[in-house]
Amino acid sequence: ELDDSDYLGTYQSLIRFQEHFPEQEVVFLIGADNLPKLHKWINAKSLLSEFRFVVVNRSSNNLHESIENDTFLQEYQDRFIILPSFNSEMSSTKFRDTFNKQLVHPEVYAYIQAHGLYRG
Repeated sequence: ELDDSDYLGTYQSLIRFQEHFPEQEVVFLIGADNLPKLHKWINAKSLLSEFRFVVVNRSSNNLHESIENDTFLQEYQDRFIILPSFNSEMSSTKFRDTFNKQLVHPEVYAYIQAHGLYRG
């Protein structure tokens, strides 16, 4: 993605990973806070049709219920692997918005700094 002239979206990134690791199942880790916005992602339907998502909880929400009650997500219920006992406020989305190093693991923060990630 860093070498792309335009952002192509998560779908294209996962396709690339799948091409590099054809014998492996490629899944995407996502925080529950991003589920309501998933329908707005580039190629959202293809993304959910072709890949599975590991969903980490953010605030002890009933994620199964949240997915069932969302008209877009309910069609793809079987594409989600939910980790209900994983409750963490670590968030790449919040980090990108605030650059608060408390929101990521210290080694992740060091890597981001060393490689100039998230800053254009």
